[in-house]
Amino acid sequence: MNILAIIPHFFPHIGGGETHLYQLANRLTEKGHKIEILTLKLPGTVAFEKTGNIAIHRFENDSDLTEQGYADILNYLKKNEFKDTVLYGYLNVGTSNVRTTLMIEILNIARKKSIPRVVRITSSGRVTKLLEIFPSGIEELCQTDYVIALNSGIQKELIDVGVLRSKIKSISNGVDLQMFFPIPQMQKSIIRSKLGYPTSGRVFFSASRLTPKKRIPDLICLWDQMRAYPAIKDQTSELWVLGGDHREKLQLQMYEMLIKQIREWKITNIKVIPSVQHKEIPQYFQSADFYITLSIEEGMSNAMLEAMATGLIVIAPATEAVINIVKDNWNGFLFTPGDLISAKEAMARALETPPGQLEKMSKRNHKLICTYFNFDIIADSFSILFNSLSI
Repeated sequence: MNILAIIPHFFPHIGGGETHLYQLANRLTEKGHKIEILTLKLPGTVAFEKTGNIAIHRFENDSDLTEQGYADILNYLKKNEFKDTVLYGYLNVGTSNVRTTLMIEILNIARKKSIPRVVRITSSGRVTKLLEIFPSGIEELCQTDYVIALNSGIQKELIDVGVLRSKIKSISNGVDLQMFFPIPQMQKSIIRSKLGYPTSGRVFFSASRLTPKKRIPDLICLWDQMRAYPAIKDQTSELWVLGGDHREKLQLQMYEMLIKQIREWKITNIKVIPSVQHKEIPQYFQSADFYITLSIEEGMSNAMLEAMATGLIVIAPATEAVINIVKDNWNGFLFTPGDLISAKEAMARALETPPGQLEKMSKRNHKLICTYFNFDIIADSFSILFNSLSI
């Protein structure tokens, strides 16, 4: 079976969706599938490259807007024939109305060409947003063969707009357990030293694209508010923020704004680290103690799952995407979504929890990911789904 995947960006761009598709493509090729990826071109990337059975087509992107690239993807779909192929498309509703419209048109053309379609809803609230900005797009979504819902909230959104329950597939994100795993404290200190960071103290870690929905400026404000707390005040704890692709104008602007904010507020125990290659990411997770996020729009955060696989303890808002995985005081610390005071209290609880209890929470997270989110099992589910659509 051939898989035609459409995603806004792909490696070397780093992000949850990119990580998912990169891992999935590699696993599926091992199972005999051929993968063709249609995505947008970033500075420094080539228009076409092939790795094994993965073919990557990158279409022009005018930096701030993405409509030209998606229009080119639409034309590519119109001009070519795709035999024994399933379309696997990412529906990122809300970031660009024009791009959303073009993605719906892409699904329409695929339907007319009798190409089976599997749509991935990337975040909570996206289906509701689609109903607001492009109601006719709901009809096309309802006609797709399957829709991937990453959490129960997304599933409810789909049902509410008329998608049949039989078309909704709950296939979670997954983690490459060969890359993300816990390490002993002594080894953790060695890696911190290698990275040029203090070898002792607690590290709060966040990994995300530098976009508004990730709420990184709010995270900096939260950390500033925590400075009166002893472990923060005496510099024995640090906040590391990993993310920000400098090839993207908006992410570079966000990165520069964060650096300016940190300097003006004279915060010395924050490290803002630009995006690194995917193979280098695990060492940052393994160097940390807590994973913290303020984002309330996730479908299912890849970074959070990778953090848990590495044994990090989660501090996160009690959203639909989080509460299905994290239980307060059992394997993480939850707070009221959008409430910095509640988030501050969760951080304080994390710092006050005895080491022995934290160790138990860490082990629970690793076991949970190994049991339910092993990417090998996730890839099997996708392979079975795609094969079921063979003509």
